Amino acid sequence: MKQGGLLQDIAAVLDSVCGPWLNLFRRFIPPMGGVDFSPVVAIIALQLVQRLILQLLIGILV
Repeated sequence: MKQGGLLQDIAAVLDSVCGPWLNLFRRFIPPMGGVDFSPVVAIIALQLVQRLILQLLIGILV
């Protein structure tokens, strides 16, 4: 078994999936006091996109 094992594999998968999305926000939002707020902004953006898509689908179906 390689060094790090399962947890390192999980972290690598999460980074490969989430990293590109978070990097979009990290370009514009610098860390403040050593805290990276880009994940918070990314989650809010995903929620806004979800609401928009749901409203569009509801409009099409009704």
